[in-house]
Amino acid sequence: HHGGYTYEVELERTLLGLGFSLDDAGRPCSSFSGGEQMRLKLGRALLDPADLLLLDEPGNHLDEAQREWLGDFLRTSPRSFVVVTHDPEILESAVDHVAYLMDGKLYTFRGDFASFEAQFEEMQKTRERAWENQQAYIERTKEFIRRYKAGQRSKQARGREKVLSRLERVEAPVRSAEGFRLQLAFDDTPGEEVLNAENLLLPLGERRLRVPKLHLKRGQKVALVGANGAGKTTLLRALLGEVELLSGVVRWGTNVRLAHYDQHQRRFDFQGTLFDTVGGLLKTFNKEMIYSYLGAFGFGGPRADQSVGSLSGGERARLHLLGVLLARANVIFLDEPTNHLDEAMVAMLQEALAAFKGTLVVVSHHEEFLRSVTHHTWAVAGETLRSAAGFAPDLAQAGELAPAAREEAPAHNGRDKGAPKPALSKNELFRLQRRRREAERAVSALTKEKSRLEARFASPDSVVTEDWHALNRRYEKLKRELAAAEEEWLALMAQAEEAGVASEE
Repeated sequence: HHGGYTYEVELERTLLGLGFSLDDAGRPCSSFSGGEQMRLKLGRALLDPADLLLLDEPGNHLDEAQREWLGDFLRTSPRSFVVVTHDPEILESAVDHVAYLMDGKLYTFRGDFASFEAQFEEMQKTRERAWENQQAYIERTKEFIRRYKAGQRSKQARGREKVLSRLERVEAPVRSAEGFRLQLAFDDTPGEEVLNAENLLLPLGERRLRVPKLHLKRGQKVALVGANGAGKTTLLRALLGEVELLSGVVRWGTNVRLAHYDQHQRRFDFQGTLFDTVGGLLKTFNKEMIYSYLGAFGFGGPRADQSVGSLSGGERARLHLLGVLLARANVIFLDEPTNHLDEAMVAMLQEALAAFKGTLVVVSHHEEFLRSVTHHTWAVAGETLRSAAGFAPDLAQAGELAPAAREEAPAHNGRDKGAPKPALSKNELFRLQRRRREAERAVSALTKEKSRLEARFASPDSVVTEDWHALNRRYEKLKRELAAAEEEWLALMAQAEEAGVASEE
């Protein structure tokens, strides 16, 4: 059944693509972590011979390489699929139609994701202009009614009142995270030593994780990295006292006010409205501020009066994240905070965490996100934990390096320029190939968009319909972005040739 030997090959390909080894095929499912079990469920769905595949946030428990593999799998699959996702790797490589749900309506767009973004931006501008024009008309009409309701023109005023009451309202533009600045504040400053842990031994199913020493200093921002199922979430929960240690001690410093985001925690009154809930988090009755935060986290417009209990799992996760960020904590632990955020929300969170003056520990599969908000690395490598200054995503795959070796290494002073460059590791070669492919895709997408804009310039119909100033600004910006992308692509091509990586034609 299912293609015999071909199915076995597909099974192995899917296991490897989703980050498993072939040895894992014989393990009972109960022996895998929660994130690994989600990847197994995804693999089972991908291998099902059904004609239509429905995927809801399939990238949530995948690292960058696995998300790229999934995008390639979907792009080359002969089956139809519908995917709900915020992952640009999947959106940019796999789809040829986009359906966008907004204000209780579904808008469909033909074309790839870059085409959707251009069409959606134009649609939003049109909606905003229509709303502004109608608001101006309503204000003029109300002023006429107020002025003449009791005078000689009262009949006209009553007529306009009827017209106004029957007027079909254009929906107000929904506020989004784009342009919204989230600021994280706290009241008390903790001591210099935020956390000290010694001789920790943690249970990880049949395995153990040993952490001889762990220090967290005030103002430190740490990326916690490691393979799926390595024990990152367990380590966070152990430090918080939510997982019982087999041995060891955890000591927290003075004046520590901690907030922890875990996708599975939900601590809200399900009967309350979103408006009241966020107002309580902000401790304010300022309606404009409350609506701004709601819009930034995807709850704009009439959704403010929606009950918390009616939210989906992903929406509750966003609300929980907002609660953590508004807790005025000086130490924040975040476990996969970007999973249910769109691109604008991720950028907003990224900016807020980069400016945060407190202490931060983040688990995330998004390397660019981690690179922008952290400056220290803890890596779960096998059965131990390594530590390094700077963002070091490959630390978990490094060789027999002492846990603190990278952190204590002297800074490069340029005196060894003549020394031969060390050969790249397999992981470094893979990352280089991936970055080159990403740069090539960026050049291709920008070139297509540039061609589309040039076609709009050339169209005689656009003389009447287009906003020429906005279109020209977008075109000039696009040319600059394309030049920068081409420069990066050429640099990566040269780097790949130097490393002996074959070109992919």
